[in-house]
Amino acid sequence: MGYSLSKKLNIIKILLKQPIIPSIYSFLFQRINTKKLFTLLDPIYIQKHRFFYYWNAAKITSAIKMESVPWTYETILDYLWKLNIKSHDYKILDFWCGQHQSKYLRSLYWNNVFSTDIIDFKISNFIKIDPRSTTLSFNDEKFNIVICSEVLEHVRSPFVLLDELIRVAGDYVIFSTPNPMILISRKKFYKTGFLHWFSLSDHDYHKTPIFYRQIEDYLKDKNLKFERFANHSFFWLKWDDIKYGESLIYIIHKK
Repeated sequence: MGYSLSKKLNIIKILLKQPIIPSIYSFLFQRINTKKLFTLLDPIYIQKHRFFYYWNAAKITSAIKMESVPWTYETILDYLWKLNIKSHDYKILDFWCGQHQSKYLRSLYWNNVFSTDIIDFKISNFIKIDPRSTTLSFNDEKFNIVICSEVLEHVRSPFVLLDELIRVAGDYVIFSTPNPMILISRKKFYKTGFLHWFSLSDHDYHKTPIFYRQIEDYLKDKNLKFERFANHSFFWLKWDDIKYGESLIYIIHKK
């Protein structure tokens, strides 16, 4: 991929600002974990020099070509791979799949994946949905796993939708959403009154910021077990992901 001179200079500038220890972890990750996950996908799906925020500053990594920030969807794919799904009877719902993530998921679990979106992508096992509807036309526990990546922030009643996703899932619900508590977001709110990813220019597509306390209070009220990840977790760092993770990723265990 070719870059303009200004883009190359910007990449060099950001690389020179990387903290030493996270850079070492990043280097090791690119050689170990990236290779392990990326070998499952066609190389044409990988994009170098993608930007994301960590430590309140822009960082660069290799990542899947996606609308979501780097290492959000990769974390979801990695978790799915660890579940070691082999049965043809195992069903995965990729809710509001989007053009990119659908092809990644289907490249790994083609016959097991059922996709929905508001746009008809003309693919097998696809169900077009009405974005105005607050219910899903699926039976209870219709699917073993339901994936909802970077969708909840696009609707005005995210927990109504989450109720439905949990209802139609038998084993797991995996969802992600932008983290409004990241340091860069707090800084923007202090200066402008708007959160990161939820400014006036973002409002056409990002409707509702969702805070981790809202999510976790909701899940605890339902007595659901869950795990929380952040898109920076590939660094193997243990610092607070609420401050540093640009995305929040939740795995709900129903059984």
